[in-house]
Amino acid sequence: MMEKLSYILLLILQLFTVFAYSYSPNPRSGHLSAFINNKLYFISGSTTLDRAVISNDFFYIDCSMNFNSSINSIPYTSLSNLNGIPSIDVAGSSIVGPYNDIILTFGGIGLNNSYGYQLIYTFDTKSLTWNSLSTYGILPPIRKGVRPVFSYGRLYAFGGFNNINGTPYNSLDMLDIGFNWSNITLSNAPSGRDGYVSALLSNGNILYLGGYISGQTAGLDIVYLYDTNNNLWQNMSTAGTTPESRGYFTSVLSN
Repeated sequence: MMEKLSYILLLILQLFTVFAYSYSPNPRSGHLSAFINNKLYFISGSTTLDRAVISNDFFYIDCSMNFNSSINSIPYTSLSNLNGIPSIDVAGSSIVGPYNDIILTFGGIGLNNSYGYQLIYTFDTKSLTWNSLSTYGILPPIRKGVRPVFSYGRLYAFGGFNNINGTPYNSLDMLDIGFNWSNITLSNAPSGRDGYVSALLSNGNILYLGGYISGQTAGLDIVYLYDTNNNLWQNMSTAGTTPESRGYFTSVLSN
């Protein structure tokens, strides 16, 4: 009897595993990603080349499982049944919260290439809930191509571009722990750009590299640093063989 019960439980577990990891997402670009507790989350993005269709898909890969590069082996799990998932394209994301377990999205393009929607959404990976965040103070313009950085309870959002009015931004906006925005743009800030990469360094500096400036890719021979402790910008020249200029690429900071 116990052997039969064990067999039934094993069969149920196998069926659940097949169901949970049988999700296969459509190809996309402009989506967001965030890595929390061995799970790589993916949010929204455009599923057509002309960017006419913006999804509200939400899924993750469980990186604690063994899998290979075969599409049928990747353990995708869909969370698209949750309420409140934003439909955004070319937005920015950051991992925030006292326990680094909340995904925050910033800006991006909404349906019909619109910008008239919520500036910030958050997803709590513990309670599995989406929320739109109400903020105050000097509200920054909504734009695409921003890579926000979270540091010691503050969110920094630099640059970005608005397709509708053709405006490139070089503003630096900061959201504090009380959800108040302030603009801390300085006269020596880098020129307006979008699609760059950013990274928080251990010394409190935020590194900015590459992106698009007036429709042209920015060279990678100059690294911009924003010092969050002393509120100042620095531009640093690089050495070695400079890679080709580029925008809308990704980077990973390894300690």
